[in-house]
Amino acid sequence: MVLILGMPFLKKYQEIISKTSIPPEAVLLKRVLIFSLSVFLLIFAYLFLRKGAVDIRVVNQSIAWVSVILIGLSFALSGLCFFWNFADKYIIYRKHLGLVGFWFAVGHVSLTLFNLSKKFNLVDFFMSKERFNYFITGALALIIFAVMASISNRYAVHELGGKTWRRVLRFGYVAFALATAHFIFVGLTQWQKWFTGFKGLPPLGIAIIVFALFVFILRICLEVAVRLKKKETSEDTNTPATV
Repeated sequence: MVLILGMPFLKKYQEIISKTSIPPEAVLLKRVLIFSLSVFLLIFAYLFLRKGAVDIRVVNQSIAWVSVILIGLSFALSGLCFFWNFADKYIIYRKHLGLVGFWFAVGHVSLTLFNLSKKFNLVDFFMSKERFNYFITGALALIIFAVMASISNRYAVHELGGKTWRRVLRFGYVAFALATAHFIFVGLTQWQKWFTGFKGLPPLGIAIIVFALFVFILRICLEVAVRLKKKETSEDTNTPATV
């Protein structure tokens, strides 16, 4: 692995793309879908081993965790490619990971609403004191992700302008933070029970949240590195030449 801090992020990204053979969109999407299915099956198998049964909740939880992993990887690729060369070849999948992750999130929400609507009044269920926090965080996250998905195309880049477009997409980190908070609210009680007795396999959500925190830390490191590089470049430009 080679650490790279010698150029602004956009220049680094453009350099990677110029050296990368980019397959057709359909091929990129197909590969991401195959990867997504593989992740889903692994998560499903783990949840089955942990719970010893298969039901709609296991399927729904698997879908939810796949969405977090895919969207998290989509965000993490920026930092990974900035700091290390090994990840360069995967940057071309960033958009597709995010989009497929969004549709997994839509699937999770749809399945949740369908399942709960058969048992509860949804308004009363989500507006209750103990559930409102994970309802509002999940709803806001999905709305922001939907906006991001809607502008993940060349038309939006042209209409908004590249600079504005990139700024809007950065709100994705807000959505990812809200989604992380959503799953913490949902799973916290179960995680506390496991930490009390350490019985059986650990809840998968703990590992997923650790992964989400890694994504945020990586983003902070990227932001700091880019700002430091800009500062160095500015100082070099303003320093008078010596003879």
